[in-house]
Amino acid sequence: SAYVNAFLVLNAFNLFDALVIDYLVLTLMQPRALHVPGIEGMEYALRDPRMHITNYVKGIVFCAVFALPIAAVVALL
Repeated sequence: SAYVNAFLVLNAFNLFDALVIDYLVLTLMQPRALHVPGIEGMEYALRDPRMHITNYVKGIVFCAVFALPIAAVVALL
């Protein structure tokens, strides 16, 4: 149960990042304050929803891997 709990907590942060930060802010709102200098002409990469979905899936794998040591530490305490 410690592993499932750690995985769900990490994945909640991953989901927040994918929906709020990546999709809502970077893809839909596109604020000028978040423009990175030096990427002129490549802004399309930030607005591509496929990239954000791919990164979310990579985040799920990250959550699955890093939930193991977190659960081990919690189980030992």
